[in-house]
Amino acid sequence: MKKIKTVLMKFRILYKIELIFLAFRDYGRYKKSAYKLHKKKNYENLRAMITFHYHAIEKGLTNENLRLGFGKTAFKNLFSAMDLFVKNGYDVKDVRFQTALSVIDFYIKLHDENNFDITSTKTNFSKFEKYLSTDEFIGGKLLLEKNENKKKLDFYELALNRHSVRDYAKDKVDHDKVKNALSIASKTPSVCNRQPWHVYLTYDIELINKLLDLQHGIRNMANNVSGLIVVCSNNNYLAAGRERNQGFSDAGMYSMSLLYALEYENIAACPLNANFSLQTDKKIRKIMNIPKNQNVVMFITIGEFKSSYEVPVSQRDPLENYLTIL
Repeated sequence: MKKIKTVLMKFRILYKIELIFLAFRDYGRYKKSAYKLHKKKNYENLRAMITFHYHAIEKGLTNENLRLGFGKTAFKNLFSAMDLFVKNGYDVKDVRFQTALSVIDFYIKLHDENNFDITSTKTNFSKFEKYLSTDEFIGGKLLLEKNENKKKLDFYELALNRHSVRDYAKDKVDHDKVKNALSIASKTPSVCNRQPWHVYLTYDIELINKLLDLQHGIRNMANNVSGLIVVCSNNNYLAAGRERNQGFSDAGMYSMSLLYALEYENIAACPLNANFSLQTDKKIRKIMNIPKNQNVVMFITIGEFKSSYEVPVSQRDPLENYLTIL
């Protein structure tokens, strides 16, 4: 028995078997939870679907080149999710549901002001309009003014006033400020201080446009992007199967630290997901020469703040919605 165990350890077989079981368990849990992988949608599934679609509309409202009448697919999916939410008897005073109502209401008023016909949207909204609570929830967009004194803000003010910005001024960002923000983010905690992240930075506009086209999430919403940061996790710094997700956790924390650091340096930024298909992942790796030991975790576009700029409201859940005290 001792001999068998020695052989298993020598070839790291036990570690590999454990990884298979852990990954299979992850697969089972995720398969039963993610809303696109099962038919019956629960309360949290529908809240997520509603948020996904109303936020797509919110982002469209902030587009500098706003195209009236946009968002037909988003509205179709949003109304479908809202209809199911009501049919299932869920609370229509829920913050996500109310925010969706507010975003639609904002959208309709904007089109009315511009005398643009959106009869179908109004018709679909009519059966939900009675649930809208006035002034309690806010959805739509905000007009903000550039603040030159970000470094004088305390963390509370800095964190609560950070927004994802998609339209930038034509001026180029200060490269030294970007490097300083990257250095500040290096104080992010990580598993045993192994710091399993790797950062790619480019100011090459041709390369940036190629990568953003592949990322596909900021289509026609970003103007004058000055730079692109790609945060990866490096599996070479991790151990066995139990740490299979640690690189994503640590690189994710680094990304959030970086967003705050960029804000501190008065650099506008927008985080973008890296949820790619196998084909897209392969293309991005080839273009950027990313090795197999690294996983792409996040894209972050950066640029200079305009003197005034628009951002989605991006309403947040109240604390009691997600806090469990044991």
